[in-house]
Amino acid sequence: MAELTIRLVSGSFALGFQLAAPFLVFGFALSVGLGVLARLMPQLQIYMVAMPANILIGFILMALILGSLMTLFLNFYTGRWERSSKPMADDKENQHRQKSQQPNGLRSP
Repeated sequence: MAELTIRLVSGSFALGFQLAAPFLVFGFALSVGLGVLARLMPQLQIYMVAMPANILIGFILMALILGSLMTLFLNFYTGRWERSSKPMADDKENQHRQKSQQPNGLRSP
């Protein structure tokens, strides 16, 4: 049970990074671009102008990739649920077979 929990938590953490990756790349690229623009035009307060654009472009990016993000999220947890419930069902069947194969005098309560 502890191994299953560890695998689920570590997989969820990795999935979180995968889902956040487009936004991290966008944020890094925009910051680099704004830094270059601020060097080229020091008299303009570029971050005051660019922050509303950053928010708007972030929302547009989210709207564009929301469907694929949700598909990735649902496929991950559907697969995890099926894989985690299958060993439990197999264990119950194995326990039932082992009990039925034991002689009558050796059955456990």
